[in-house]
Formats: sequence, C-alpha cells, structure tokens
Amino acid sequence: MIFSKNKEMAFVRPEPGEGIMESLQKAFQKAKWKAAVILCGVGQARDCEVGFFKKGKYFFKKYAETLEIISLQGNIALTKQGEIVVHCHACLSGEKNQAIAGHFKEGIVTVACEIFLLDASKLDLHRQLDASTGIRMLFSKK
Repeated sequence: MIFSKNKEMAFVRPEPGEGIMESLQKAFQKAKWKAAVILCGVGQARDCEVGFFKKGKYFFKKYAETLEIISLQGNIALTKQGEIVVHCHACLSGEKNQAIAGHFKEGIVTVACEIFLLDASKLDLHRQLDASTGIRMLFSKK
C-alpha cells in the first residue's frame, strides 16, 4: 500500500492483490485520526462484495469479475472500544457498463485503486450500535 498524508488529508493506493477495506483500516491507523471521510476512490477491483440493507440485515452479492470502481465513498470511525469501523458505499461497473452499487464490503485491487481521505477527528465522532436500526451508526461525543 502506498500512503501519504498531510495535516488534513491522506492518499491511499492499495497495491494489486490487496484488499481495499484492509488498506483503508491500515491507512486510518497510520494517519492516527479519530474519524475520517472517504472523499473518493476510483480504480479497478475483483471479488467485490456489494450489499443492501433490508429488515435489519445486509444481503451481499459477490462479483468475481474485474469491475471499474466509479465511486467509493463513506467514513471511518472508532468505536468506544477502539475498533476501526469502515462504512463504505461503492458504484461499480462491468464490461457492459451497467452500474452495480451499494454497501461495499470488500474488493481486491487488480490494476489500481486511488483513494483520498479527509480528517474528521475534530467532529469528535464515534460509532456505536443504534438500538432502533440494529446498525452501528455515527454519534457525536459532544
């Protein structure tokens, strides 16, 4: 993984064969932030898992073929216990240029993947379980 950061932003480029979600977690750790916005991500990946949330549960579908990453966005935050949680959505496209979109669980970089992160630590956010939805959502500590 290629990683570069300044005071407010970071650039992450997972190498071919690396998992996107693991690379985002590692980059977040290296940045030493408390929260971040996944501003954008573009590239190409295979074995992508994309899901949809319905009736308290995620339903995922895996796409083994190589897909273009049209857009990758979301956020990263810590739980009160210090666990890194990446919440990411993606819009992907295959050879027929049909969009596949939803909650992004994983993808393995094939050629390139370029992601920009923005520090959101000053917002003092944390992720915790929301009883009404059953999802770990962002909450402000203030």
